[in-house]
Parts: sequence; structure tokens; C-alpha cells
Amino acid sequence: MRIRAIIAMMFVSASLQAAPIKAININITDSSAGKTTEAQIRNMLPINIGDEFSPQKLDESIDYLRKWGVFETINVDTMTAADGGMEINLFLKEAILIGDIDIQGNYPFIEKRVKKYLTIRPGDMYTNDRIEGQVPKLAAFYDREGFYNTKITADEGWNEYSKDVDVIYKIKRGSILRYREININGMRAFPKGRLVSVINPLFRYNARDFNEAIRKTEGYYHKHGYPRANIKIAKRAIDLDAGRIDVDIEVTEGPKVCVNFTGNKKISSGKLRKAVTIFEEGSFDEFEIDASKKSIMNYYHRNGFDDATAGSSRRTEKDGTIIITFNIVEGPKIKIVGLKFEGNNNISTGKLKHEMKSRELSLTNKGIYNEMVMADDLERMKLYYDKEGYVNTVIGKPRITEVKEGVDITIPIDEDGRTIVKHTNFYGNNVHKKRVLLKRLKNRKNKPFNPLEMENDKKSLLEFYADTGYPYATITQSADLDGLSAVINYDINEGPLVKIGEVLAVGNSLTATASIKKSMSIHEGEPYSYKKIVDSKLGLRRMGAFNSVNIEPVGLSEMADIVHLKVSVEEQKPFIMNVELGYSTDQLFTGSLIFTNLNTFGYAKRSNLALTGGKRLSRGEMSWTDPRFLGSDFELTTSTWLQYQDNLVYTYLQGGGGFGFFRRYHRTGVLAKWELQRNYFIKGSSTAADADSLRNNTVSNVSLSVSWDTRNNFAEPTRGIYTMAGVGFYNEIEGVGANFTKLTWALAQYYGFLKYFILSNNFRVGRIETLGHNISVPSNQLFLMGGDNTIRGYSFASLGPVNTAGNPTGGRSRWIYNTELSTKIYGNFRLAGFYDMGALFDEFNQTGWYNTRRAAGGGLRYTTPVGPMRVDYGVALDRRAGEPFGRFHFTFGYIF
Repeated sequence: MRIRAIIAMMFVSASLQAAPIKAININITDSSAGKTTEAQIRNMLPINIGDEFSPQKLDESIDYLRKWGVFETINVDTMTAADGGMEINLFLKEAILIGDIDIQGNYPFIEKRVKKYLTIRPGDMYTNDRIEGQVPKLAAFYDREGFYNTKITADEGWNEYSKDVDVIYKIKRGSILRYREININGMRAFPKGRLVSVINPLFRYNARDFNEAIRKTEGYYHKHGYPRANIKIAKRAIDLDAGRIDVDIEVTEGPKVCVNFTGNKKISSGKLRKAVTIFEEGSFDEFEIDASKKSIMNYYHRNGFDDATAGSSRRTEKDGTIIITFNIVEGPKIKIVGLKFEGNNNISTGKLKHEMKSRELSLTNKGIYNEMVMADDLERMKLYYDKEGYVNTVIGKPRITEVKEGVDITIPIDEDGRTIVKHTNFYGNNVHKKRVLLKRLKNRKNKPFNPLEMENDKKSLLEFYADTGYPYATITQSADLDGLSAVINYDINEGPLVKIGEVLAVGNSLTATASIKKSMSIHEGEPYSYKKIVDSKLGLRRMGAFNSVNIEPVGLSEMADIVHLKVSVEEQKPFIMNVELGYSTDQLFTGSLIFTNLNTFGYAKRSNLALTGGKRLSRGEMSWTDPRFLGSDFELTTSTWLQYQDNLVYTYLQGGGGFGFFRRYHRTGVLAKWELQRNYFIKGSSTAADADSLRNNTVSNVSLSVSWDTRNNFAEPTRGIYTMAGVGFYNEIEGVGANFTKLTWALAQYYGFLKYFILSNNFRVGRIETLGHNISVPSNQLFLMGGDNTIRGYSFASLGPVNTAGNPTGGRSRWIYNTELSTKIYGNFRLAGFYDMGALFDEFNQTGWYNTRRAAGGGLRYTTPVGPMRVDYGVALDRRAGEPFGRFHFTFGYIF
């Protein structure tokens, strides 16, 4: 199927072309899909009844409809109306669109990876040829991955609900091939087993890995003195019946090339060999030898030998070996002993040195002098002076004085005065006032003039206009310098106010168009805003219902006053079931079955049912999440739950519910929530000071927490900081009427060094403050300490205050510090050593070294895609009567 445009007006006279449009008739045929309405189509068109007829505008109308992508054919007919003027007839045939695309039998590959090789997407126009045309692409992918003779069929079905065609690609995975014979000819310099081991015949054959093995072996040849080595596959014979493949490999080694160096006393031959280009380029002719000499000299110059030179010679031995010798004259190594500036009255020496890559000789710096680096440093200093407003500053030629240890460098500077912005003038700004525009600029009145910011200021103004409905604005700028004053002029052509017309959703088989529109930051009839379009795209992605989102303005390139937005989405499968298993020494085995609907009722809201079972925890929870509450950036979650928990100190049954709002600001997250909990205690011990702490109760909790995260990786961070502070206000509605607040703060810092080492520090503190006198805090709100995620080396919740029977009860105040140093030992395995310390108490007068508990130990880490596995043994450093020497800890997941 194809889109056609037939305009029956090739010989319309000039007078009729300027005639008014009397009628626009829209005829939609074969509209079984019902994707469009006449009102939408009329709103899309850049022409209206009463406008002067223009062939160009009619062409734009057809182009708008074509970009919409929902019409199979577009036919246009024009005629003279009975009362004069022009009558336009549009004949549109709705296209059948592709709905859901499903992949079945894709094991061992995830569906997303297989779909990457499809060139169709939901919302594209359907044709049988396009659907069938994907089959060879998928078959080729499976062939490359080593599954030969894979059978793929495409099933199509009309979806009456979404009025489009759903497609299912069914894959019957082909046979895998094992290596039967690997014949290698011409390999004499190295054992044939080297190539065979790289191919690794124990694994199944696939073309990608096989070709990579050939490439690696060629690289090995080049690295070890055979720059012209070439390996080709002479034959691949596939026996599908037997599931075997035979390969013949031809190796052309070429001559062996030995590279020697003479005269290199300060830089090793191994380092110089890496600078030689012969082996990398696979050639050793005169041109490549000259290139290697230049590379060697550049290496010397970068390391402070500015006078170094290199010569070369070449000879051929009787056995054909080629000997290339590079003769080095190193010359003296120039080191910067002193670095001074003259005339820098306004910019400090420290700031100028900070802009330079050249450094003085010190304990932490080699002080290497390089002429090219110094030239770049002078340019950077000039740019820094320009940025600070000293635009007439002249950086002189450095004076170099030889001293015993190296050279002293003095850089003369003629600063002149600082240029200040005297005025900023705007011309043509009818929409925005001057004070509003000035806020967008870096170069402002009474500020230092920075020529480097001129282009950025212009860009900032254009972006501001584009975000406030004027995307066609143009700006020219100039700066008039008079002595030490600058006057900046902006000539602005604002252009017309542009508004959003229709928002056209495509590809949304399950999601209601109204839900998509509601979740966007920009809406029909509002002024055009580039920022809001970008925010809308990000907001729709955050909803979680779509694999991909794209928003395309229609009419922007034509500079139309009304711009429509085509929103193309690819929906995720709405129903997901996750099975999770976990184990820790404290909580033992737990398992969860989580059912998620990513697109509940087509509203792009998430609903969850999570069932968790274990020896010490059983929980059922239902939740509803609106990722874009009322179209805002706030995420609303409501939930209700019922749980049974045995944490050794007490056992209780809890039912509850609540709601919360979450908002992320770049690296900062803010969470506000309210919960209502009903607690029934089954067993446990009250605290020594509070006999009523173990009681059935109903508690209302309002809490606020703020987090800040700069970690470079969530799974295994090597640098960054994570911190979170929270406050909760608790009101006991039923019980003894206790009111209290819970304050918590956590700080984690990660630092990677020497490539393999990671040092992590974690600090946590919590405090419960009662509101009133003699307030009884419920047992399940108290802090606990000891175990996998607090102080290792001790049993879970075994530390802190105890009751009269000697059983731990928890406390109102707690601080914990954990530090850990780990190093990579092999693959995903890491070896770690740790030190934990902390204290749990009720009142501040109970703080002291006696209540501080400490432990140290080591362990093994293994990183998996779903979290690290940790095996630790902690030794109690301050054991008391009845406490064990240490404890073994095993966890799967993140403990701090």
C-alpha cells in the first residue's frame, strides 16, 4: 500500500489560485479502524474556509496528513465553487496499523534483543509484505548466533478492541553446530593449538565468535613480530544432519620483523615498542618506518625530551627475518623547576597555574616540559583572562632559563584593564520585557565582559523564546567596545506566536489517548515550548508502560502558526510476573511472587500484588502507582498490606495502608507519605524501663525523607555519595496514646583507587524523641542492632538494652559505622575486609565506650546482575560473657 496525492488543478489560472476557499469536504473511506475523526483532520490542516487558496498550503496539508501516518491513500480534488472561489475535496482511506508485536520461542535471547532486528514498530502501517519481510532478518540473526535452519513464521490477527493488527513471530530454534574438524594450514611460528584454543571447540559454533577468534589471532601475530600476518577461512562445511561443522583455515604469516632500539637509556624498549606503528598498521615500508620514528619522537617530547631525535636502519637476515633498528639520541630531559608570572596583578598565580597542564617538579609531579603543551597552556590562560573580562590582555612569550636541575620559566603578562558591561540593549522585544531577558544572560550590566559567553547568551535567549511560544525567533548580537566599557546589542525578530494544535497518539493499542495527553507537560491550545515537549517525552517514559516514546512536531519545519504533535509510543507487555528468592543469615529463606500490571485499565498506571513468604516473614501487599499524578512530576503510590513477622525480639501481626508522593529532582529525591498500622503482638519482651512497650496498638505515621545520590553505579559503585535524611511523626490512635518522632540519617561514601580497590564508608544514626513525659514507645518502633546489616560478628538484634530476663529489647537511639575495603581478585569475585562499630541505647547519658560494640572480619563478594552475594565472617572484638567468638554471615542483595 502507498500514499498518493492527486491534485486536479495543474492549469488553474492565477486569479483562481488567489480565490477564497468556499468549502473543504472530507470523505473518510474504509474507516473500520476508527483512528481519526473529521474534527481532528480539520484541526490538522493549515488551511481554513475563507483563506485565500494557495497550492503551497494545499501541499503542506497533504504533507501534514502523510506525517500523521494513519492514512493509506490521500486523494485531493479541487474545483471552482458555484458562487466563485475554490472547493477542496479530500478523499482519505484509513490505513490498518500494526498493533502489538510479540515474539514467541525466542530462548535463549530476551525478547528486547530479538526485536532490535525488526524494522517495524507498533503504529506503523500494516502490509503483509512488511510483516513477512521481517522473517529473513530474524533468521539471519539466529544464524549469526549459531542456530542454523531456524524456522520463523509470522501470524497476524485483527484486534477488535484496539482496531489494529497484532503480529506474533513464532520461532522454532534451529540446530546448533559443534566443531568436528579444524584444519589449519600455514601456521608455523606458533603452535596450531593456540588458534584452536582461542576458537574453543568445546563451545557451539557461531559465526560472530569464530570471526572474533580469527581477528584476535591475527592481532597476536602482529603483536609478536608478524605485521603482515593474514588469516582467512578457506572453507566452512556444515553438516546439519550431524550437527557438525568443518573449517579449513589458511594462515599467511609473512616475514618476521624484529624491532630494536639503541641509545634509549631513559625510556625502556618496551615502552618505545608500544609507540611503534609498524605492527598496528601491518606494514614496514619506508613510509611506515618514518611514521614510527615520528611517533617515537612525539613520545619522547611528551616526556620532556624536547631535543630527542630518532634515526632508523633496516636489514634482512638469511632466514628472511627483517631487523629494524631505531637509533635514539635522547638529549637532556627538561624539567620545570620554577614557574613564575610577571605582570599578573589581577589574577593570582595559583589560578593561572590551575589553568595549565605544565607543572613544576614536585613530589607528586614529574615537572615535564613540552613545547606544544606550553603553547596550549598559553592559549588556555588567554581564554581565562577573556572569561574574567580582561579581553585586551596579552600573554607574552615564555622566558626559559637553564638551571642545574632543569629550567625556570617566566611568563610575561600585560593585563591591561578589566572590560565591564556598561549597557545591554534589546531591539524588537515586544513580548518579553528587558528585565526578563536580562535574567537569561551571563553578560549583564556592571559585570565583567566575557566574549566566550556571547554565543551562549544568544542561544539562551533563543531557547527562552522557543520555550514561550516563539520557536521561529531570530537574534543578531554585537558588542561595541570603547576602552574598558562594552555595550551589547540584541536585534530580535520574535516571529509569530505558535500554539499546539492536535496531539496525535500513534502505537497505543492498550493505553487510552486521553491518558497519554493527560500525562504530558504540554497540551493542545498552549503556546509551543521545546522544554515542555522534552519533559513530556521523559514523563511518558517514566510512566513505565512504554518501551519507547518519540514526539515529532508537525508543521514546525514549515514555520506554521499551529504545530501538531505526533506522539509515537511502543507499549510494553502490561502483565509481568516476577519470582524472587533470597537468603540471609538473619532472615533465612524468603521467596516472593510479584504480579504487576504496567498499564491498568489502559490508564498507564501500575498495580501490584506482592506475596512474600519465609520462615520469619510473610507478607501480602497490594499497591497502585500513578507515575504522573494529575500530569505532574509527582508519583503517587497507595498501598495496603498484611504481614506476619518474627524478628526474634518480638513476633507480631500487622495490617496497614497508606499513600505517598515521590518527586525526583536530578540527583535529589523527596518522599512524603502517610501510613496507618494496626499491630497485634503474639510474643516478645517489653523493655526494662517500659513494661507497656509490648502492646497491641493502632499508629498513624506521617513522614518526610530526602535523598541525594551521586553514585556512578547502583550495583557496584566505585565513587560517589549517597545520603538520606528522614523524619517521622507518630500518633498512637489506639493504645496508650503515645506521640513521638523518629529521626534518621544515613551517609554512604565510595572511593575507588588503583583500579581494583574500593573503599566504602557507611554511617547511620537514628533517634526517637517522645513528645511529652513518660511516653511509652511501642516495641516494634524501637531500633535493633547486631547481625548481617548492622554489626557483623554478632547475632541478629542481640546487642543493646535488655530486660530483666536478659533478653534484648531494642533502644531509642542508635549509631552505626561500617567501613569496608574490597579488591577484585578474579572476574566478578572480590575479596573484602571490614570493620563495624556502633551503639544502641535509650538515653544520651548511656553513651560511652562501654556501650560501643565493635567487630572486624573479612569476606568474599560475587556480583550478579540482580545484586551481590556476600559471604562474611565477623569476629567480635569486645566479647562479653555468653557471646560467641564470631559469626558467619551470608546475604544475597544489598545490605547497607
